[in-house]
Amino acid sequence: MVKEVIVPRMGDVPEATVLKWLKKEGDKVSKGEPVVEVDLFKATKKLEAPVSGFLAKILVKENEVVSVGSPVALIAESVEELEKIKGKPPVVEKPKPVVKPKVEVAKPVEAPKRIKISPRARKLAEQYGIDITKIKGTGPGGRIVERDVLRYIEEMKKLEVLTPRVKEVRKLIGKRRTIAWRLSEEWKAAPHINIVGRVDLSKASAFRKIINEQLEKKGVHVTFTDLFIKAAALAAVEVPEVNASLEGEEIKIYEDININVAVATPEGLVVPVIRNPHKKTFKQLAKEREDIVKRAREGKLTEKDVLGGTITLSNMGMYDVVFFSAVLNPPQAVLVAIGKAENVPVVEGDTIKVKPMAYINVIADHRIIDGAVAANYLKAIKDKLENPEKLLLENEKNLLSKPIVPIEKTLPIIKEVKAEKAVEYKPYLRAEELEEPRRIVEEYMKAIRQYYKFDKEAAQAFFRFSGATTRTHVLPEKIKHLITIAVSVALHCKECVAIHVRDALEAGATPEEIIDAVTPALLLTGGPGTAMLDVVFKSIEAFMKRKKQ
Repeated sequence: MVKEVIVPRMGDVPEATVLKWLKKEGDKVSKGEPVVEVDLFKATKKLEAPVSGFLAKILVKENEVVSVGSPVALIAESVEELEKIKGKPPVVEKPKPVVKPKVEVAKPVEAPKRIKISPRARKLAEQYGIDITKIKGTGPGGRIVERDVLRYIEEMKKLEVLTPRVKEVRKLIGKRRTIAWRLSEEWKAAPHINIVGRVDLSKASAFRKIINEQLEKKGVHVTFTDLFIKAAALAAVEVPEVNASLEGEEIKIYEDININVAVATPEGLVVPVIRNPHKKTFKQLAKEREDIVKRAREGKLTEKDVLGGTITLSNMGMYDVVFFSAVLNPPQAVLVAIGKAENVPVVEGDTIKVKPMAYINVIADHRIIDGAVAANYLKAIKDKLENPEKLLLENEKNLLSKPIVPIEKTLPIIKEVKAEKAVEYKPYLRAEELEEPRRIVEEYMKAIRQYYKFDKEAAQAFFRFSGATTRTHVLPEKIKHLITIAVSVALHCKECVAIHVRDALEAGATPEEIIDAVTPALLLTGGPGTAMLDVVFKSIEAFMKRKKQ
């Protein structure tokens, strides 16, 4: 008998790509022996011979795409069947009876029209490899002359300038083709919502450092991705609605919490799965994550490695990505996207601290869950990362050999302004002078004039901007001053910062709102802008002291 090697169905993937034939036509094969490698949505699967015999015929070549359920090869169980398939003549239609054609007088065929072209024009066209049939002649009787060829060359040059040069053409095959199909389908089918928050990783950073001191002695290294995986899984225990999928008209909520981890490879994105990470120790989790990521990059993932995921996590912090969104991994309800942690100023009561903060984006399928559910899930993830001791199982709590001291920096705030130093901060620290509008305006204009000498255009631009901002009736007073604070920080104008911090606070802004307004300017200007923070803090403190008096 002759048996077919069939591409099996895996999930909802409609097609596969033949990657490599492991046997040649005519080779002897045993039942269960791999004969070909195929790609089925980010996983490599070896298809086995259904019976012992010979690989009689390869039906699909390498890098070709085939539908799921289709045959890719024929296996002959005997030599006779092999010879029969090999010697099988191609299917040819039976010749039809020859009908003697009627003799007709053939019409004379016109000789191809001769193109008139001057010798100089012909030589020039040959030099540039130009098809002269595409050139319109303007010489006597439509003859192509040299100027016609030159005009055609100029037209082609203009076209080349408009058309981008192609460096390389790559076929959309294999993993890239499957990714393109799957994500396009999901984007069209699922209404995506994004729920975004920031998480404080100061304790998580210290926690990771402490447990690595213990685990690295055993050859295990815990990464931030491991912390994120555990947090995502434990949060799903508290908010089970996110651990779900939509199939037809049914929403399935799963008992198992299996996290797909996004891994970039030369062939494209793959998402191997780690099953029930919330039930594993960090030692087990880190080892499993390291192994599966290594095999993903080597293209050695199996069907088991990619099937059965219920939530996907993507961490792009290692690529210096601060914030991003993503397309859901069908048919899952949520995807957790985490960016790079950056040191930013955070107001806590009467103190300002610099902490590693990262954005978390929970992308959700709005057909399955509402925004409030996604928000609760985000809140639960944040809770686990800001209280990392909750990530430990009972049998691994001994990893915490010492207390978790958050990795953060407290910025100095002046506790008391001494009289002899009041002059130094006269424009913005003396409470009695902050109450004198004329004095403030004088100092403000003095600062602008000083800045004008340093950078004329910037000073003029700032003066126009700050004036227009504070005069407009569209924006609330508080917003006007918050905007102007940011510009003042970017321009490094101390007096301007002091004045607008005071005005913003009087308009009802909180210290937290002022810090939020200043942060973009700090990110844009770097070190010089950071120096303005001291002015911001002192101005806030001066206002608070005056308010208490």
